[in-house]
Amino acid sequence: MIGLGAFGIALAGLVMPAAFLSLSSISPEATFAMTSLALAGAALLGIRRLSRELDARSSAASIIFVVWAFATLGIATRLWWDLAVEVML
Repeated sequence: MIGLGAFGIALAGLVMPAAFLSLSSISPEATFAMTSLALAGAALLGIRRLSRELDARSSAASIIFVVWAFATLGIATRLWWDLAVEVML
């Protein structure tokens, strides 16, 4: 839960600046790029936090880290895909 919580906190901290820049941009490509960077940053911060909290020294901790990392990346990818379809099409 720590990794997903870190992802949520990072995403919440990045959403407002990204939303401002996205809404004030003129082109859809700029909106797409800014929001993509915000989502990627939030996902990486969440995975980094999870890695630090688990301190994967055992094989069980490594497996848990990989599963939660994929879950975090899956959430970020789904949010990104919803944005990409909305903005670019």
